[in-house]
Amino acid sequence: MAGLFLRYHLFLSIGMIFLAVWKASFENLPLITEAVQSMVTATIPLSVLEQMSTPSMPPDVAISQGVEEAIRYMPVYAIVTLGVYALSSVLYKVATFGDCKEAAMELNKEIEDAKKKLEKKGFKF
Repeated sequence: MAGLFLRYHLFLSIGMIFLAVWKASFENLPLITEAVQSMVTATIPLSVLEQMSTPSMPPDVAISQGVEEAIRYMPVYAIVTLGVYALSSVLYKVATFGDCKEAAMELNKEIEDAKKKLEKKGFKF
């Protein structure tokens, strides 16, 4: 089952699922905002919410703006996360790259054979 998908198949599948969820979230933004506001007001006491808010921005407006910004910039977060994952996986593979002594010996032999052939044709090293 592990060999069923190539890496790009996996990334494209996850990307399509992410875009579908993001589009649905963006289309249902008022419903999501209302749900988050009700969860926040149910779990955090009103006195704490009032201390966190400013006079120009009541807590419900701050929550709705936060939810809207989080959903709006979700693709940017996903791209940054994917970039960090790609960079870290490449760095990990480079750091744990093993030496292959047989391949190095074979390559050196091929280089020497190529030098001998070129010397026969008149090249000097």
